Amino acid sequence: MLSGLNSMVNGHYLGHRQRLKAKLAQNVQGLLDYELLEVLLGYALPRKDTKPMAKALLGKFKNFKNILLASKQDLLSVPGLGEGFYLFLLTIKELLFRAEQQKFVQGDDTITSPEDVFNLFKFKLSAQDKEEFWIVLLNTKNKIIKIKKLAQGTVDSAPVYFREILEGIFESGAKSFILIHNHPSGDPEPSAGDKIITEKMQQICTHLEINFLDHVIIGKDNFFSFKQELNCI
Repeated sequence: MLSGLNSMVNGHYLGHRQRLKAKLAQNVQGLLDYELLEVLLGYALPRKDTKPMAKALLGKFKNFKNILLASKQDLLSVPGLGEGFYLFLLTIKELLFRAEQQKFVQGDDTITSPEDVFNLFKFKLSAQDKEEFWIVLLNTKNKIIKIKKLAQGTVDSAPVYFREILEGIFESGAKSFILIHNHPSGDPEPSAGDKIITEKMQQICTHLEINFLDHVIIGKDNFFSFKQELNCI
């Protein structure tokens, strides 16, 4: 008897969750923001009452976009959330990254601006707590041939090897490329080291007649383009 009572108390949210799912199936637009997040949290944390956590997340981050761009440390500071939810959200962000990537690889879309690069990488890199360097390899029509991570470093630096960049270009048959890296601080303004790397890369590419299109730095919710801001590429 006591066991059954405990089960009812501990699982009081299950009936509510089923009602939310039924509402979701009938009219997804009818769900309030916290209810939509509550359903999502339920899949990551099936044995917890997720309503308080959903409200706490929206209270802290204000909207869904900020939740997706939040760092692991900030997410786990919300009471009740743990590694399981972080990994669940990481899966969603990887899904968004690959969906955006497939627009350029499988569809007719081409990279035409730094905004395209930012939109491709924002959910992948904006919330990283370590600096990462990536390269996007393109054909003559600026369609993506390949996206590759070159390096992962510390909170304020990542090793970049020009030889590895050139090998990737020649092996893929790419006609042009874009370098991308993130600033975990959230500020995309280039450091002195960023400027040196970009200048050296441009010099190498000029001699080898390789088309270096841009170097884009991803911040928290914005970006810096060497091509757009400094016109040095």
